[in-house]
Amino acid sequence: MSVNGINNITQAKKIDEELKSNTVSSSTSSSNGKAFTISSNSKMDEVEFISSNKTTNNVNSKTAGTNLENKEEELDDIEWLFTMYYRNSQVLENYLIEDYIDHYIVTITITDDDALDSKYNNKYVNDQLKKVKISNIQITVNDALTTDSCHCTDYDRFYLVPSIDISSPIYCSKCEKEIPLYKLPHYYDDEYTPILDFIKMYHSLSNLYIYGLKDSYTVKEIMNPKSTFNKLGLKICKTYSKILKKDVLLKINNLHYETLQDTESFIELEKCPKCKNDLEEHHNSFLYQKECKKCKIVYED
Repeated sequence: MSVNGINNITQAKKIDEELKSNTVSSSTSSSNGKAFTISSNSKMDEVEFISSNKTTNNVNSKTAGTNLENKEEELDDIEWLFTMYYRNSQVLENYLIEDYIDHYIVTITITDDDALDSKYNNKYVNDQLKKVKISNIQITVNDALTTDSCHCTDYDRFYLVPSIDISSPIYCSKCEKEIPLYKLPHYYDDEYTPILDFIKMYHSLSNLYIYGLKDSYTVKEIMNPKSTFNKLGLKICKTYSKILKKDVLLKINNLHYETLQDTESFIELEKCPKCKNDLEEHHNSFLYQKECKKCKIVYED
């Protein structure tokens, strides 16, 4: 069992012991993550985030989940809250909500340390926060999947990077690091859902390829710039470019593959497979190697 798993079990046992006296104290931060507490006040309309370097003493939790109907309603409100956080890109999709007798523990992964700052909330998050009326929610932040993000104050252009091991699909061209989506203008209807759905599509295609199929359809969808998947990616780039007022280029993985044939033969790209124009080489970049300026695509070697 991992150290993180042992810590979680120890923390759960400690909380259960505290529940016997009808009190719940705020969780503390560990080496593998950060901890937050959401507490609601009957005199307040908003929910307050309390960071882990503060403590809440003798928080009475009897008011949470007084009956089954209220309990189900509370849990539904919490689930919708973190759905809204996900759609606003403040948390990743792999969050976990644990339902205890008198409290809830929510484990989330965030894309940067300030992801839960209220200044990044959209209207849907704020509306849902007003509906959460339980007395105590403990949030444990697990940052194991996150990487150091971009901290540039201005941008030249952006890259849309489909991948299975990143926390944000938008990269900065200057520092070549991920930019948390919540720090960029919304894509549609005060959310980033189309971009998030595009990355989920990539995950599905990638899993089909990795776990045994490796069929020509899956390969072409990922690698062929004319595929349905990559056409959608280019459409997202074009739309987001207008919003950001900067170019957004699509990155296509490993396009040595000859996508016009059914056999797996790899070639060294000299021209763009989509428009047949010459590609521009980039030697000092881990993010991409060759670019088609006309199609706004970067091809990774």
